[in-house]
Amino acid sequence: DEEIATIEAAGALEIMGLSVPADLMMIQQSNDYSGPSETDPSILGKISVPVLLLEGARSKARSWFHASVLHVSEHVPNATIHEFEDLGHLAPIVAPERVAKKIASFFDKLRHA
Repeated sequence: DEEIATIEAAGALEIMGLSVPADLMMIQQSNDYSGPSETDPSILGKISVPVLLLEGARSKARSWFHASVLHVSEHVPNATIHEFEDLGHLAPIVAPERVAKKIASFFDKLRHA
């Protein structure tokens, strides 16, 4: 509810709504595609760069998102999970500075490693 209120106050719902036709087209194309999916373990296992997976613990679809993050982390050889305990799925909209800081920190650690 807090996330929805924040994006409503920012006028972002209308902007986000503009992507619905493209989202539906992507889902349709995904249904028509017969090759390996982007979540296929054999595809994920080929990723050779470090990957940061961000997760919001307060997401209403928490179980689905959490299962997705775990699936990717189990198959990508160099994956790191960071959970924002007090944020949900729309963390980049609600708390963009915190998300950016976490991403920057991830890359800084890689650069110094």
